[in-house]
Amino acid sequence: MTNINNGLAEDIDFNSKKFINSWQVVNDSVMGGISTSKIAIENNIVSFSGQLSFENNGGFASARYVLNKPIIAKDKVSITFKGDNRHYQLRLRTNTGPGAIAYKVDFYATANNWNSLIFKKSDFIPTYRGATVDDAPQLNLADVKQISILIADKQLPAFQLDISQIGFL
Repeated sequence: MTNINNGLAEDIDFNSKKFINSWQVVNDSVMGGISTSKIAIENNIVSFSGQLSFENNGGFASARYVLNKPIIAKDKVSITFKGDNRHYQLRLRTNTGPGAIAYKVDFYATANNWNSLIFKKSDFIPTYRGATVDDAPQLNLADVKQISILIADKQLPAFQLDISQIGFL
């Protein structure tokens, strides 16, 4: 993990109409939970916000974005964000079908300050439903089809993560 200032090779276009309409919220309601979340986009900032609940064995919220075009082969991912002093995950999927592995990296989003991080592809851990997958293929960023943000930090206060940039280096 490295802090960055600029020099992004391929950013996702937060202005595109396809980008705005391509986010999908997936919360613990898929397993009977009652956590809530939403995505809002204003002034090129994606805001992911909501409320976790532990009722009915819940406790996570996520938002997914399916890429509109293939990524030119890269080996790092960058994200610029401002948060709420909570832990989040950046997750990448190379397959979006049932049973697909999610490659995840954890990050801490401090409040009131914009932060920029770069993650090497080796920073991402292959998981399936939260468990590490030891025999998963190595992540190839050129194969990424979906990006998601997930929160499951076992805290009940409302959350909000603002994202101004996601890119591939």
